[in-house]
Amino acid sequence: MKGKSPRLSSQELLEILSMSENATAIYTTDDIIIQTANDAMIQFWGKDRSIFGRPLADAVPELRGQPYIEILKEVWRTGKTFEAKDAPAELSLNGKLQTYYFNFKYRAILTTTGDTYCILHTAVNVTENIKSRRRLEKTTDTLKQALDSAGMGTWSNDLISDVLTISKQSRLIHGVTDEKHLTLEESFQMIDPAQREIVAETIREAIRTGEAFEVEYLIHPLDDDKPKWLRSTGKAYYDQSGTPLSISGIILNITEQKQDEMRKNDFIGMVSHELKTPLTSLKGYVQLLNAKAKKEDDAFAVNALSRVETQVNKMGSMINGFLNLSRLESGKIHLSKQDFNLEELLAESIEEARLTATDYNITLHEGETIHIHADRDKVGQVISNLLSNAVKYSPRGKSIELFFKTVDNMAVISIKDEGMGIKPQDIDKLFERYSRIESKHTQNISGFGIGLYLCSEIIQRHEGKIWVESEKGKGSTFHFNLPLSLEQ
Repeated sequence: MKGKSPRLSSQELLEILSMSENATAIYTTDDIIIQTANDAMIQFWGKDRSIFGRPLADAVPELRGQPYIEILKEVWRTGKTFEAKDAPAELSLNGKLQTYYFNFKYRAILTTTGDTYCILHTAVNVTENIKSRRRLEKTTDTLKQALDSAGMGTWSNDLISDVLTISKQSRLIHGVTDEKHLTLEESFQMIDPAQREIVAETIREAIRTGEAFEVEYLIHPLDDDKPKWLRSTGKAYYDQSGTPLSISGIILNITEQKQDEMRKNDFIGMVSHELKTPLTSLKGYVQLLNAKAKKEDDAFAVNALSRVETQVNKMGSMINGFLNLSRLESGKIHLSKQDFNLEELLAESIEEARLTATDYNITLHEGETIHIHADRDKVGQVISNLLSNAVKYSPRGKSIELFFKTVDNMAVISIKDEGMGIKPQDIDKLFERYSRIESKHTQNISGFGIGLYLCSEIIQRHEGKIWVESEKGKGSTFHFNLPLSLEQ
């Protein structure tokens, strides 16, 4: 409707402005006269209230050449509302022309006859949202390039809709074509049957606890390619009420690394096995010579040969450790579980330790009769290893104590020493493979850092747990637990 619009009263303006919670302006006539605007809109324009009563094109000349004046005129003519999101606009603030982004609406207010009475303009400045989104898109793109370069794939499963989304690299790893819509169930079918439940339980636990997970497993790709070893890491995500929404992760093909480990383990196993034969012969000759020296009452030879036998035993222990590590990591260690008396095994282990640790007071504290269901030989290895460590890291003449009890249907075994203790920062890596605590006190102590790793692996395979309590300079107490026998 061409020409002058009826003048709006202050009350009418207030009523119209109250319709919006955002930056608001009211325009009249088809010349788009600024009738009024709230402070937020004036601030968007970078002006002051002196622009009231002037055409928008004159009051905010930066808008000339941009589509907004013409859109407003079209709204005035048609009476139809116009709305846009993330729309760019060139505006001058503090004398500097810059691009801003807005979600806005031009709403025609009509008279009872259907003519346009005024236009209500509401706007929200979303510039920071747009910039943040673009920064995120750039970061995401950079991350995607980095993952692709590293050969890593990504995956995400919506726990509400059960829709699995995988990246291009994940498709390549799993032998899945671009056209194929892979389901979570199909992805699990690719996992080797021997490890499928382990992976499923790892993911269930991650969803239940909210903690990050890491798991390695073997897959048989859909394109019938050779089996691949994968490492997957990730975590679950939740809404504000704690309901799990999705679980996402990163996949890395570690087949080559696994093959290198297998070759290394085979080599270690072969060398260790070959070394055992001559070492056994050497030990036999030393024992024969020692017996002869004792018979001839040659004190010097007896002492020297006893020391040689001690060193041969140490070498044998190290070789056995490497051989056990090789078997463990190549999956050749199998558990032969049975029910047995725990106290009897502890007593046997102590008697064996006393043969070489004559300068230490090793004591077993009697407790209730406990039968456990485990591999007796493997548990014996764990106890012997922990006793050996207690001796190795404790001064001569100190006490080593063993305790056992039941807690929550598990047998708990504790070995306490009065040794040098462990720093808090070293405890977390204590059970890692080849981990050794380096200090001036340990530099002359032999070992390759595999004993505690083997203990940890054996206990975990029994569905138990191993841990340590220690204070530097005051000794350590190593604990591990094992399932009780079914009849306990």
